[in-house]
Amino acid sequence: KILAGGKQIVLGGTVSDNVIEGTQDIKGGAANNNTVDATGVQNVISGTATGNTIGGTQNVNGGIATNNIVENKGVQNVVAGTVSVTTLENGGSQVVSGGVVSETTINEGSQEVHAGQVNDTIINAGTATYQGGTIKTTTLNNGTANFQNGTIQDTTINAGTASFQG
Repeated sequence: KILAGGKQIVLGGTVSDNVIEGTQDIKGGAANNNTVDATGVQNVISGTATGNTIGGTQNVNGGIATNNIVENKGVQNVVAGTVSVTTLENGGSQVVSGGVVSETTINEGSQEVHAGQVNDTIINAGTATYQGGTIKTTTLNNGTANFQNGTIQDTTINAGTASFQG
């Protein structure tokens, strides 16, 4: 357990099954199946973060983050790197300002895209707002998608509301 005010730096190897109330910096190696509590921060600088549950903040500034759940008002900030197979639940949000993000499922959460590339997003409930970047293959099953700017390709609207501007 990494308590509030504590910090773990991962330079190599694998760390698993931690509860993070403080800070975890992943600078190499892997961090798997950790829980980031509301006060916790996980910084992915290089290396891999897999199977984590984010109730606090995950900052992806490089490396790879895959198979993560962002929930309970947690936030995943993507600046660079590769993010795939993310589920946004119960008020969880993803903010993309760079990098490549693929296979995000929004279930009562939100996605906000300013730049970067976003592929294969499924919106079941919640809101997606696209203010820039390249948006490929969005499926809207319910909820709201606001396409304000950027390059948009292959959008399917099964239910819900999509608005297109600019």
